[in-house]
Amino acid sequence: DACEAAGARAHGWVVDLADLEGIDAFARQVLVDMDRVDILINNAGAGRRRRMQDISVADFEATMALNFSAPLRLTLALLPNMLERGRGRIVNIGSSGTREFAPGTGAYVAAKAALDAFTEALYIDLAGTPVSAHTFVPGRTATEFSLARPGEDPPFPADPANTDSADDVAEAILASLATDGFEYFANPTVEANAAEKRRDPNRYLTRRRDWMSRRGDQ
Repeated sequence: DACEAAGARAHGWVVDLADLEGIDAFARQVLVDMDRVDILINNAGAGRRRRMQDISVADFEATMALNFSAPLRLTLALLPNMLERGRGRIVNIGSSGTREFAPGTGAYVAAKAALDAFTEALYIDLAGTPVSAHTFVPGRTATEFSLARPGEDPPFPADPANTDSADDVAEAILASLATDGFEYFANPTVEANAAEKRRDPNRYLTRRRDWMSRRGDQ
């Protein structure tokens, strides 16, 4: 309603992205309703908080399907239209877990790592075309994603001072669309931790693992 009041056309769809076979049909419907897609932001995701020694293969694969296979399929379904029209931006939402450390969220982080690699491949392979791909790392965001869920390990304690609102993250994503770089962060602390880990991953992860061991003894 707000979009239409501002003079824009607006459409809403309900789709189960865990149903991979339905994604192509969804993409076709979007193009019927909207004619084109200028910007695709793959933001939907869900994590299963279980330690690697406790998670089932089925839960791991379901996590991979929603967080990696679904955006992969939706991107490839809409990419031909972008290339044909000569315009398009693809933004895949990454995870701070791939850049810092991932206590109890290994399946989710593995899926996001695969999405990062896919996005980087797109960024390189689309060179010279009018379409570009980018990754955006929001960090901890105040959404239901971090709430406790039955059958999962408890969420990692949140630091309110280092948690962004969904509106702030959305504004940061929009701001990133005005630039041409590959990777963007909403949270400067996550960006700093990512840089520290890249400089010396052995030292960074050993220190984090030792901290987690001490925490488990408390």
